[in-house]
Amino acid sequence: LEALDPGLANAAVSTRVEASQPVIVERAQYWPDPAPQWYEAHGSPALQTAGTKWGLAEGRVGGPSAYQTYILLANPQGADAHVTITFLRETGAPFTKTFTVPATQRFNVQIGPGTDVPELSDERFGALITSDQPIAVERAMYANAGSQVWAAGTSASATPLP
Repeated sequence: LEALDPGLANAAVSTRVEASQPVIVERAQYWPDPAPQWYEAHGSPALQTAGTKWGLAEGRVGGPSAYQTYILLANPQGADAHVTITFLRETGAPFTKTFTVPATQRFNVQIGPGTDVPELSDERFGALITSDQPIAVERAMYANAGSQVWAAGTSASATPLP
């Protein structure tokens, strides 16, 4: 896409797919940039619907592999979404952060020192995400190996909760 429009280079985007017949949709990411130097990738299935309450079982930040985690929030609605994320730590008390995702926009929450969530460092966590507007939620996580940055990565769609 960035070859078609340079403004899309390293841009956070989301896509809404509507079809009259069943389709299969996934989000795939390849790196490093630019192609054809890609050597790593991850993919996750699209969500079938937006919701107001989501759970993520896994996130990591720091450690020997310098994990980086992002919570990806997509708001397909015509109004801003006010989102609360409760971070569920393995040790230490849970805490919450709030974010506003503009109407029809995507927002990435980066986690770890010097990011949107500096409270988490060298630990594993889960997250409970609630919103006043239906949104879509996904998690992307990357790890280094030796001197190779982002030697591995994974993504997962959040689980809708009642």
